[in-house]
Amino acid sequence: MRRVITTLAALALAGGATATLVAPASAADGVFLYASPGGTQRLEDPANDRPLQVDGLFFAHNGTDTRVGLYQDPGCRTAPFAVVDSDDEVHGLPPFRCVKFFPYDE
Repeated sequence: MRRVITTLAALALAGGATATLVAPASAADGVFLYASPGGTQRLEDPANDRPLQVDGLFFAHNGTDTRVGLYQDPGCRTAPFAVVDSDDEVHGLPPFRCVKFFPYDE
């Protein structure tokens, strides 16, 4: 029984060491602005590669250092209908429900 507990403890420590080697999610540097029914909204230093639900319409300004995909479905599961490059803005957009930021090295 003691050998089983020692083995389990060693596996738990090895798993913990592995988990600490995983790099944390990076974030875009800057601010993304978009129009919503409630006025202009902002996302500051948003996480990369993570769907973020929004209630956007008409306007988007990407002041981050990454690209941002605009999606009409709330989970970013379909293809983006628009991609806004860094330091660019777009007017006349249809409603969008989700955004996802992508570093340029992907």
